[in-house]
Amino acid sequence: MTKVTFFILVIQHVFAMFGSTVLVPILVGIPVSLALLSAGLGTLAFHALTKGKIPSFLGSSLVFVSPMLLVLETHSLGYLKGGIICTGLLYLFYALLAKILGVKRIHSWFPPIVVGPLLISIGLKLVPTALKMCGYIPGAMNYQSLFLATVTIVILVMLSMVQHSFFRMMPILFAIFGAYFIALFLGMVDLNIVRQAQWFGLGKEAMNLLLTPPKFSWNTIFLLAPLSLVILTEHIDDIEHSGAVTGNNFMVDPGLHRTLLGDGVATIMAGFLGGPGNVTYSENTSVLAVTKNYDPSILRGAAITAICMAFLGKLVAIIQSLPAAITGAVSLILLGLIVVVGLNVLMETKLDLRTFRNMTIPALVIVIGTFISEVKITSSVVIPGSFLAMLVGVAMNQLFLYEDKKYPRQIEDSRRP
Repeated sequence: MTKVTFFILVIQHVFAMFGSTVLVPILVGIPVSLALLSAGLGTLAFHALTKGKIPSFLGSSLVFVSPMLLVLETHSLGYLKGGIICTGLLYLFYALLAKILGVKRIHSWFPPIVVGPLLISIGLKLVPTALKMCGYIPGAMNYQSLFLATVTIVILVMLSMVQHSFFRMMPILFAIFGAYFIALFLGMVDLNIVRQAQWFGLGKEAMNLLLTPPKFSWNTIFLLAPLSLVILTEHIDDIEHSGAVTGNNFMVDPGLHRTLLGDGVATIMAGFLGGPGNVTYSENTSVLAVTKNYDPSILRGAAITAICMAFLGKLVAIIQSLPAAITGAVSLILLGLIVVVGLNVLMETKLDLRTFRNMTIPALVIVIGTFISEVKITSSVVIPGSFLAMLVGVAMNQLFLYEDKKYPRQIEDSRRP
């Protein structure tokens, strides 16, 4: 492979990861530079812990957006860092379980009938906030913001419909910048952010967050902990997908316990740095399938490129100057996609939703996760609705499985005609 070919392949992977990796910090309101730095360093750590055998890139997970925003509503950035670190520690626990018990046993505790509805509730919970960002405020509508949000969605849809186009690869990213130019024309962009930014360096805001010590509370841990179950399922699917594309069984060599360990360490690093939690990217796996080049060193090149981009101050400032209406519009699309992914998880398992069991578990998880914000146990311990929904889903599933083994005919006859 020539140096030119290597460089072209690296750039393709950079473009594939850039949209989601940059979008998460924009939506949450944390420095983009720290997300890029976390993604690059996390990917290098993942490759080191998986013996450099898996061609994967790790970047900011969109699943983190809703809970991170909920944490920031009532807590400081230090507590957000602590919550992400604890989520990464849970991955290490899953890695230990994968080594001792195996993948099937883990799957039995967190089946699609629990994970799918949990995803749906995560997507629905933040819809009111996204609508407010778009300017939809009952009694005080911001029609300029609503117009810009509508334009963003229209551009996104139009780009996604263009066949065999470079723009179709990253419609969200190009829709954001297309709407950005319209916002410039409308005078909705604060260019002072860009003027004041330095050309090179992480920036003052990023350095302040980087130096902020992590803080820990049960409230923030409970808000972020349920994400580990969703990302565990997503991680297993991505590793299996990567193995299928490259013709290797990565679940055996280097092993699921090593990949989970790598993901966990990457997320812990992101927590200390001030970035969002990391996850393996299916977007980059798709690039592998297209290029037919499975050299892991190319992904390490993309990771080093992401680290270098983190220090381009003007680029990061432009990204952070996006109007709230644009990020709100993209949030609506992404939150809807998370809901659809949750529905797809249920559909792929071909569950018979006429049975009492298969109706009750998703119903409880969705209602509790979406509409119960928190349950106060003591003055200092509060359980968020998403964590409670997870506990209820797991407990109900195990209860029904027990009854199914004890009274198989009764469970079968509980279906409605």
